[in-house]
Amino acid sequence: MKILLVMFMAMFVLATAVSATAPSFSVDLHGDDVDCYADGYEFAGGLTGWGVPAMAGGYYGGQDYETFCLLIEPGDCTMGASTASVDVTATHTTNIVTIRYLDGISGADSFDAYVDGEFIGTVEAVDTGSEDWKEETFALPRTYEIGETLTIELEALGPVWDGCANWGQVAIDHIDFCFDPEIPEFSTTAALVAMVGGLAGLVLLRRKH
Repeated sequence: MKILLVMFMAMFVLATAVSATAPSFSVDLHGDDVDCYADGYEFAGGLTGWGVPAMAGGYYGGQDYETFCLLIEPGDCTMGASTASVDVTATHTTNIVTIRYLDGISGADSFDAYVDGEFIGTVEAVDTGSEDWKEETFALPRTYEIGETLTIELEALGPVWDGCANWGQVAIDHIDFCFDPEIPEFSTTAALVAMVGGLAGLVLLRRKH
């Protein structure tokens, strides 16, 4: 029995270690004079609900306005136009997401994040004194293996600020997916490997008796 337990634990640790080596992949959001788009072959479809990019001439934390997209676009400043989503196919095992966003002078750049319809966290962006690009990391609802598709959705919380008509609101630069081995989850890979190890142990135990 002790041998079986040792084998089971060893196989589980091995499976976890394999998953922990997975590199990250990134979703870069860009804009042109017409719409917003994304780079990377990991996309399983285009952007949904993203408006036109930011307006030239704005400061936007010192970043080029063509290198990010907005949740609320200039000229459509209503909370009804405050949601954007994108479908992503994982190119590596992932269980966390990091969102790079602009905490601007509006004092109302906060937003909620959802994955596959499940709430994963809120970004509080209420600064009014400066424009700073920041990052926030959230755990995904589960581990996504290579080839699995997820939908990430961001929803601005408002209220709409008085400069929205000129500059829009809630700028998103890129979204990074990665794997954190410290998040406890018995992944599919780990489960399969551990199951094989357990069955092998049972066979050896039966032969011994």
